[in-house]
Amino acid sequence: MQNNFYIQKAGEEAKDIFAEWGVTINATQGMLELPELKTPFTRNWIEEQGLDIYIPDRAIFADKEVEIEVTYHGVYGREQFQKFISYLVQPAEKQYTKENRDGVFQFFSSYRNTGARLVYKGMSFSKERYRGQCFRKDTVQATLKFMCPNGLSFGVSTYGKPSNSLTFTIAEGESIDVFYSNGERDFNKTKTFTKPDIRFCIINPSSINSVVVS
Repeated sequence: MQNNFYIQKAGEEAKDIFAEWGVTINATQGMLELPELKTPFTRNWIEEQGLDIYIPDRAIFADKEVEIEVTYHGVYGREQFQKFISYLVQPAEKQYTKENRDGVFQFFSSYRNTGARLVYKGMSFSKERYRGQCFRKDTVQATLKFMCPNGLSFGVSTYGKPSNSLTFTIAEGESIDVFYSNGERDFNKTKTFTKPDIRFCIINPSSINSVVVS
């Protein structure tokens, strides 16, 4: 059953995880949770009591971990599932930024309207059931582990927007990185979508209150 989860590397078309590899997403953990605050910078002066702590004027968040539970049921030998994991591990074919070379990709659920930019860390099998030769199919359940470099990143669906445009209102002194589903990176506040197959974008704000999408 298709469940409308997509992943994409820079310069490549977004891929439907089920249609491409036969992998379904059972659950995600950490996708919507706010990350922890970074530990503030401190100095422990020998001639002063306690610690000298630098507290920034706005909240500064650390990276966070995301876990995605998946199930694969397909051809005998797990060939498609192994291709899916290989896609997560390998860097993008078209490399535009350092982040892309490090294997960062966009992950988005159009059904849940959530998303993030993630780096694959590893995988643990929770269940493997091999069926007999007469069935020629495998069932694999696993938990995929990722790092989200910017814990504030989130996805916005652009599919079916009446005006085919999004406007970002940014507070003074703050910034956003916008990664569209065709791999383009743009810092503009306004974007008009012209391709019918564009479905989402990932936004990395510099603070928790810096982006209002209209």
